[in-house]
Amino acid sequence: MAIGIVSDVHLGWNQSRNKDFLNFLIDYNERELILLGDIFDFWRKSNATVINDNDYILELLSSINKVTYIVGNHDYS
Repeated sequence: MAIGIVSDVHLGWNQSRNKDFLNFLIDYNERELILLGDIFDFWRKSNATVINDNDYILELLSSINKVTYIVGNHDYS
């Protein structure tokens, strides 16, 4: 079993690579994923907008058996 590790996606930033992250999650078939900070970027848009704009990504994340989330400095508003 492999474990995926992802960091610095910055969902909510206009230059985010959210489409690449979405494609990664669609193809991801492992049981465990570590999100290593700055997955969201709540400094640039409201929390609600960031979450609503990325609801499909959140659905895919919730389908993974084990997700460990380490909060980064941009994950706070």
